[in-house]
Amino acid sequence: MNSFEELWALILNTLEEKKTFSDSSFNLWLRDMELIEMTEDTVYIKVETDFKMNFIKSRYMDFISSVLCDILGFSSKIVLISEESADPDVRAVFEDYEKTKIQKDCLFLYVPKELRETEPQITREEPKKALDKEYEKDDFVPENARKPTQWIKEDPKLDRKEQGSDIEEIPTPGVGTYLGYSEKYTFENFIVGNTNRFAYNACKAVADDPSNLYNPLFIHGPSGLGKTHLLYAITNQLIISNPDSHVLYVKGEDFTNQLVDFITQKEPMHFFRDKYRNVDVLLVDDIQFIAGKTATQEEFFHTFNALHQENKQIIVTSDRPPRDMTTLEERLKSRFEWGLIVDMQPPDVELRTAILKKKCDEVNLPNVPIQILEYMAEHIKDNVRQLEGAIKKLSAYSFIDQLPIDMALARRCIKDVSSSDSEGGSQDTINRIFNAVCKKTSVSIEDIKSKKRIREIVKARHLAIFLLSKTVELPSTAIAKIFDQDHTSILYAINTLEKKAETDPVFMDEVKEIEDKVR
Repeated sequence: MNSFEELWALILNTLEEKKTFSDSSFNLWLRDMELIEMTEDTVYIKVETDFKMNFIKSRYMDFISSVLCDILGFSSKIVLISEESADPDVRAVFEDYEKTKIQKDCLFLYVPKELRETEPQITREEPKKALDKEYEKDDFVPENARKPTQWIKEDPKLDRKEQGSDIEEIPTPGVGTYLGYSEKYTFENFIVGNTNRFAYNACKAVADDPSNLYNPLFIHGPSGLGKTHLLYAITNQLIISNPDSHVLYVKGEDFTNQLVDFITQKEPMHFFRDKYRNVDVLLVDDIQFIAGKTATQEEFFHTFNALHQENKQIIVTSDRPPRDMTTLEERLKSRFEWGLIVDMQPPDVELRTAILKKKCDEVNLPNVPIQILEYMAEHIKDNVRQLEGAIKKLSAYSFIDQLPIDMALARRCIKDVSSSDSEGGSQDTINRIFNAVCKKTSVSIEDIKSKKRIREIVKARHLAIFLLSKTVELPSTAIAKIFDQDHTSILYAINTLEKKAETDPVFMDEVKEIEDKVR
């Protein structure tokens, strides 16, 4: 991959695959966006009109930012620029864009090594043409493996044999994903340590003998520790051992959104139910997102029962154990407890060092001094994604700025994700506050730190901000950095919450309860 054009085609393709809105909305608002410039911390995207620019900012920025972060490996500031703008600086950007035709050969450093070693032929006009093996739903599929085909909506009147042996059973668009083999996410590529060995062994046992050992298998732990990797690894082994297995993966949030789409669009519900109940293995990632949603829990309850009665394997992940999901129905909690519940903890320093070394190999950074890796491991403690992002930054910075890989560069790469104490706040205490707020409100850390304005998420966010200010005594500038907001906005929120604490005893009871748990 050696141009903005190819990178943007990949981004567009991923945006379209991961979207939770209609095709018409995607085509109307996002299809015509264009990447025109990129620095190590900022991405410039062109849109046609000021109206479209403002609409995208208000509705889709969090979604676009999330996809970009997944592909690049680290967060970037997104700047939208309208063609209607009369600003001379903006016009200069457009002129430079037209002159260069956006050919930036250094961009290969921003994508995984597997993509660098190939020459995918994706054009701006054909962003949806999937690569044969380089990229498919975040997977890298070898040529000799079973490959996912295009979305096919089967005729429900025909059985599988009547539809032709050359057609795999693929779900209706937007209803789950049948995964093909991925050489990136396997048990062999999963680095095992003291904090994840039990979860790894449980998943391996289920993959070796599905439905007969641990059913359901419930894996819980904070975000970024490898739960999704293990789900993919199970899928890979099942495909190898039994190519005819029908394996369905879905995120909890997508399950909810897809159910809402079927209800609101008045689609026949048997399409939705058949796809989830006529499988051999169902993998649900981040099941906590269905908590508190009555219709979704009802549908999943019956799906769970149908599969369990047919002795089909069910594997679920969450950021917390079932009993800590306060808004999850008791009947679902009890069913999750029928099988085996395992937890994953943040990696210890030895495991973090091993992960960093493997990530260096993946991005073609040989011979990085072990002292540098150990230093990075000591300061990045929260999750594997942060470790991966730091190594990608190390690769990008060393190439773009032509800098030697030394301790100074390592410090630069970890400054935004370092888990060391800063500005008077213990990172361990900060983590405990977020975990306690998550358990109390059933809102994920990702949503608390997002800019979503849903009432439950705003309430959880306010609790976290108030506790960080009151309990850890973090200044507004430090809290603003955690939430990626302007410090004046955080300061205003703190002042508002302090006034609320004086008049709202319920709010203060919640604060005290969480403080007691944190202590």
